[in-house]
Amino acid sequence: MFFGEWMMWCCFGWLLLGVFLGWLLSWLFDKFFRRGGGADGTSAPASAVPLSAQPRAPTPQRVDALAAAAAGYGFTRLKSANGYDNFEIIEGIGPKINQVLHAAGVQRFTELASMDVAAISKILDAAGPNFKLANPESWCEQSRLCADGEWEKLKALQDQLVAGVSLKSNSA
Repeated sequence: MFFGEWMMWCCFGWLLLGVFLGWLLSWLFDKFFRRGGGADGTSAPASAVPLSAQPRAPTPQRVDALAAAAAGYGFTRLKSANGYDNFEIIEGIGPKINQVLHAAGVQRFTELASMDVAAISKILDAAGPNFKLANPESWCEQSRLCADGEWEKLKALQDQLVAGVSLKSNSA
């Protein structure tokens, strides 16, 4: 009986030793090999999009919510909670990309309409790998239509798009 108990405690000791060594290796790996971290274990602040030193004052823009509703848009908010334009009305832009664009300083439909695709792609690339699939090809045109209040034309354009990409270019 004594030999059986000794074997059980011996196996239990090896198990505890393995758990301790696993924890120790994990701690050492985190301390010395963490991405973006130094030897002291600190990491650089995670800033997806650099913000400008001086925030721009929002420019007033009048968007006719009744005309948008008449064109078939079910949005109850054409403005985000922070007072900026709600880019989610644009085909291919969801809540996260809306936040990324606002954080980058793009606040109005007119500002998005004046940008080129390369500039928007640069903002999305800086925001991280989660936004690699987003295709801003048609966002400027859609944003221009929103800024001009041409809701029927916007609806007609969006009927030809899937996730912001033209169906015509995909079928070729």
